[in-house]
Amino acid sequence: MIVKIKKFLQNILLQMARKQVEFWVGMVVRARPDWSPRQWSNRELLKLSGLFTGDIINVGAWRDEDKEGNFYKLYFSNAKTYTKTNYSGEDGLANLPDELFLDLSVPLYQDFKTYDLVFTHTVLEHVHPLSIAFDNVCNLSRDCVLAVVPFIQCFHGRDGSYGDYTRFTPMLLEELFRKRGFEVVYLNWNDDFPVMNVYVIVLATRFPNRWQSKVPQGKRAVVGKVGPGMQFNKILWGDGSKKSGWRRAGEFVGASVHVEEKRKHYK
Repeated sequence: MIVKIKKFLQNILLQMARKQVEFWVGMVVRARPDWSPRQWSNRELLKLSGLFTGDIINVGAWRDEDKEGNFYKLYFSNAKTYTKTNYSGEDGLANLPDELFLDLSVPLYQDFKTYDLVFTHTVLEHVHPLSIAFDNVCNLSRDCVLAVVPFIQCFHGRDGSYGDYTRFTPMLLEELFRKRGFEVVYLNWNDDFPVMNVYVIVLATRFPNRWQSKVPQGKRAVVGKVGPGMQFNKILWGDGSKKSGWRRAGEFVGASVHVEEKRKHYK
């Protein structure tokens, strides 16, 4: 009888926890749509896009849409030229004006240092091998690379169109650019809501002294407990030896389930 009561209570607690998560996530999505990762990355781009003149290329642009009803070309209003590249497949070439075909997965043997800014939004995770894709993006630039890449995002490859291979930490980005002669002068990630550390934005340049005074805030520190994902980790697990309330509740339920499962196993 006691075992049945404990199991009944466990099920109630699990259902309550699930409903709580659904409620709070739903409330946040409805109350603060501006916390969405895509809106965040668009706001970040608006901080930086007006700084760039000259020849700009959007690599992997698809339709050049920002998913808020605008086009990225309009962000770069000071550009001399604005070019878009795409690859083949279901979501590849979009028959846009000034669109070029570019396969980032094979070495680029021409067009070295052709553009003042190479811009790419959530593209590099879809290309393998990453080293060749990064070589190509950097080789296209005679000055800057501006990229938005995923830090925490579910798998989103598509058969017949593109794969999904890589997630990026700030340290990885700095190392990838450093090895190719670039220095990161702006780096940020979205943390309006702790469980939404989805994107990292990075601006790297061959001429850091030219850009360090122009960018709005520079690099965020990525040491200690201020890196992307750490806020979520603190809420979920706690800080050091101090456990969070969620963790204590989870350990209580989990321990009860474990004891019950062991009892069933040894019957």
